[in-house]
Amino acid sequence: MTCDEGAGRPHILTVVLEDYFQVGAFSSFIPSGYWSRFETNLRRDAEIVLALLEATGSRATFFTCGWIADNHPAILRRIVDAGHEVACQGYFHHAIGELPRNDFIADVRRSRRAVEDACGQAVRGFRIGRGWIGPRDLWALDALAEAGFSYDSSYRGATAGEAVVHRRSTAGGDLWEVPPSALPLLGKPLLLSGGNYLRQLPEGMMRRRVGDWVAAHDDPLVLYFHTWEMEAQQPRIAAATLLQRFRHYRNLDRMPGTIRSYLERYRFTSVAEHLALAPAAVERRAGDAVPELPARWAEAARVGAGRVRLSLVIPCYNEAETLRYLQKT
Repeated sequence: MTCDEGAGRPHILTVVLEDYFQVGAFSSFIPSGYWSRFETNLRRDAEIVLALLEATGSRATFFTCGWIADNHPAILRRIVDAGHEVACQGYFHHAIGELPRNDFIADVRRSRRAVEDACGQAVRGFRIGRGWIGPRDLWALDALAEAGFSYDSSYRGATAGEAVVHRRSTAGGDLWEVPPSALPLLGKPLLLSGGNYLRQLPEGMMRRRVGDWVAAHDDPLVLYFHTWEMEAQQPRIAAATLLQRFRHYRNLDRMPGTIRSYLERYRFTSVAEHLALAPAAVERRAGDAVPELPARWAEAARVGAGRVRLSLVIPCYNEAETLRYLQKT
């Protein structure tokens, strides 16, 4: 493994455990209630990532939603058994502006419970499922601290001190902030460490920008990507627009090599290891109830939701790629 200046100190790697049909680009026509209809690549993609982490001696934090924890618990246990941290997003993927405070709290608590039950370890960290938390949404950080989270990786602040790992005082207590690393470009912060940016922008330029960031900071670089980005041969969503297809599918074939190059160049660890948060068993008290989700999401959250015994005969022609989806629907 080769290292350049700044590569010897540990940096932070986070991976979003997400299937190809759960992405924000497709959310307008694939709502969370439809997730169970799709053929999943989640296990295969997770194994690709785990093999890469093992080959490069890297450790990571995997963020995942509660729905995945309830429907694919073995994958979360596999990640923990491989020596990595598992943290949570919401139960489904929501942007901060979509949820009133009480619904946000219920969603986060339900997700955390599902992830802890699946992986058998206490969950310390949170990242919002879609978009980012901004200066107008500080109530969400208060709620996370009150819920007992140790850190958040969702907040994008307006100052230089908020752009690196830092400790923040909230109404609910202290909370570590672990924002993905960014550099200013044309007066705006560019998420140089984000999967879509690493995949879409010229590789040479991004390597230089990341190297500039590492050379200019004593703080750890915070890199992230999504598991679905590691497999180019994934089912194509025919309903996607040209722009959505461009955003989601472009340069998927080069992404494994891109990520490998960073893992070989720098040393990466999980958020929990960087913050010296030792793994802990889940503590449950007698009478602890599973947090309720808002009624409008309750049916979609049920494992196997929408499955009814039914026999149908459906004429098909040149539709081989959609038959698995049709069967699940």
